[in-house]
This record gives sequence, structure tokens and C-alpha cells, in this order.
Amino acid sequence: GWPSIAPWGAEGEIIVNHSSGLNYLIREKAGEGEWTMGTIPAPAGLEGLPSGLNPTWPRVATSGPNNEVIHVISAAQDANAGITACFYARATDGAQTWDVQWAPLFADGDHLNVYSADDYAIATNGDNVALLYCGGITAHAAVYMSADNGLTWERHLAWENPYHGLDFGTDEASIFEELYIPMQGSIALDNDGVAHVAMSAGCVSHSELT
Repeated sequence: GWPSIAPWGAEGEIIVNHSSGLNYLIREKAGEGEWTMGTIPAPAGLEGLPSGLNPTWPRVATSGPNNEVIHVISAAQDANAGITACFYARATDGAQTWDVQWAPLFADGDHLNVYSADDYAIATNGDNVALLYCGGITAHAAVYMSADNGLTWERHLAWENPYHGLDFGTDEASIFEELYIPMQGSIALDNDGVAHVAMSAGCVSHSELT
């Protein structure tokens, strides 16, 4: 499900999808030759994760002079544990080894129970990488940008949610009649490293504490 494709290396390509976790297909020349298939490991040792939580709904992009740095963003849900989580995976050796961590959202405490499946998009240009997270009644539309192929990130708000951080089950201040929020979004990076974002809008209400 949810396949995503990107250039890889000087002439190749990579596809990432999900089925009981994340899988990749990679080959050295786009449109020709045999695919090598593998899996992207589930994150290990991240505090706050129930056992068996598999990343799903991936997006893949590549960066660097030869598209050699692979970036995969994804999410996971566990209805029984009442948790949604966002992840970021990075590989620099042709998908042989992966560093799987929390999404850059971790630095701002928004990596759990804020964004969910498909609430994100990714873009690259040269050594620049940009992530967009939007969607959800309590969420900001946040852009994370990296100028060093995903090693470090800087956060920007494309839209600030006035109800972010409120408990919609107990906090009276979270009740409102009408709010237009970004529902889905896309992001692109130009040759100057400037991020451009497009978002759809939906009108939502929160009329009682539930």
C-alpha cells in the first residue's frame, strides 16, 4: 500500500511501500534491470512506543549531489494503545542500513498523538530537505527544513493552530464553533532552498468536551 518513488544514485530509482512494516525496492538504472528488495526496520528503543508498532504510509525522497541520501517519513497507529506516532528513516549506503528515529517533530513534542496517517509531505533539492506536517484539529501546519541532508532541522510554522496543546476532552477553552484548518498539504523546494507549501482547508467545530 501507499507506494512512493524517488530517484536514487546517478541513474537509479527507489520505491517504498508498506505491508506489515516498510519495504523498499531499489535498482541502479531507472526503468531497467532487476530490483533489490528489502525492509526498513521498525524503530527500536524509542521511549513511548508499544511493542509491535510498525511504521506505515511512507513517503520517500532523496538528496545530495547524486541522490545518494534516502529519506523516508511515515506514521504508525495502535488503536488498542491509543497512540499515533511519526517516524523518520535515513540511509546513505544504498538502503543497506537505516537510522530510524522519531520524526523531527520530537524536538517540539509533536511526535505522538498529533499527526497521523498521510499528514505529511517531503521535498528535496540538492542538499536541502523539507518536511510538511499538517492535518488534525489540534495541529499546527509545521515545516521542518534541513540544509545538510537531514542531519539537523529547523522548524517553521506555515499556520499556527490557536487550539494546539489544549485537551479537547477536559479544557473548556478548546470549545469553538468554527475554525478553518489545513487538512492536506504538499511542499516543494526551489533552487534557492526556499520552501513552497500548498494546503487544502476544511471547516471544523468542537462543540462539546469529547
